[in-house]
Amino acid sequence: MSRVLRLAGMTIGGSTLAILIAAVLFCSSVGLPEARELRAFAPESAGEASWCKKEAQPILPVNQLRPLFAAYDASEGMGHINTQVARNANCFYNNDHLHWLVHETRLASYVKFHYSLDERRAMILNLGYFGGHQSGIESGSQTLFHKSASQLSHAQAALLLGLLRQPGTLSPIKHPDRALARRNFVLDRMHMAGALDDAGVIAAKAEPLLPSR
Repeated sequence: MSRVLRLAGMTIGGSTLAILIAAVLFCSSVGLPEARELRAFAPESAGEASWCKKEAQPILPVNQLRPLFAAYDASEGMGHINTQVARNANCFYNNDHLHWLVHETRLASYVKFHYSLDERRAMILNLGYFGGHQSGIESGSQTLFHKSASQLSHAQAALLLGLLRQPGTLSPIKHPDRALARRNFVLDRMHMAGALDDAGVIAAKAEPLLPSR
């Protein structure tokens, strides 16, 4: 009899835990946009998107961002790309840390199985924060270099993508020495990966950090 009661207790306990987990997952999704809406940040053609952002931002399509992927890979690596997409997209953080964490985990799992690697890279570039209240690589490029991200040189791409790690402490305006070191580190990683040859990395490192005003 006692064994039956114990088994019944385990069953009830397991059912209760399952219900609690389901409730947390359900509550975490209430009022949040569908993960499939992320495709707006990896479009086939250029446009603007305002999902999960306070204001509309310029968005570049995958084919225009593809030349920048080597700099992104050298700067950030590929180990946590799904989490990075989810973290950049999950702008609903508030004091409810569990709510935010569960939704970020769900997004990371979703994008891993629903989007190609290039689409995920594009999402990070279009959603990422580059300092100075600039979200998206196109806005960051226009602010720092006064041109489209699709026209960046290797050195400029390395500088801009290097900001993703710590946009505040690596700001080329406030901390040019740190920004230069970070840019050259990314260029060295691009060289090691074969994205730049010997002459290319030397020429890129010779470029000024920012255009003269």
